[in-house]
Amino acid sequence: MTLPARSLVNPPPHDEPLDRSVPGAVPLAAFPAELEFALTTTDDLEDDVKIDRASDGTGRARVFWPQPKHAISTSLLGLTPDEWAGFDSFYRNTRAYPFTIPWGPCDSPVDLPVVFASPPKRTFHGNGLSSVTFTLVEFP
Repeated sequence: MTLPARSLVNPPPHDEPLDRSVPGAVPLAAFPAELEFALTTTDDLEDDVKIDRASDGTGRARVFWPQPKHAISTSLLGLTPDEWAGFDSFYRNTRAYPFTIPWGPCDSPVDLPVVFASPPKRTFHGNGLSSVTFTLVEFP
């Protein structure tokens, strides 16, 4: 499986530099549709609520983000060498940029912009197949 060249890696020339921290500045790549997440995928919400205490001991909560963000830990199981090569190519081309994954109920998923939180971890199974585990975080 060969993935098409991504505009994220070689964006077209612009008069002004692109701010990659702004969603939509560069078209987002999509996670390869033929690779399905494991059923054991977990979705943790990361929140930025900070609890402080005043000098009299009164608690105060401060919120720095408008909404909690998703942190998704998942695996791809039973990857053939070609599927692994496709995933590895996708990771290497998008590791510093946001991309979208279908997320939500099976009958009405939405495209959730995410980034890789860390490099994926590959496990070899000895029969030519492998698995990969990774974490994605919602962006921005």
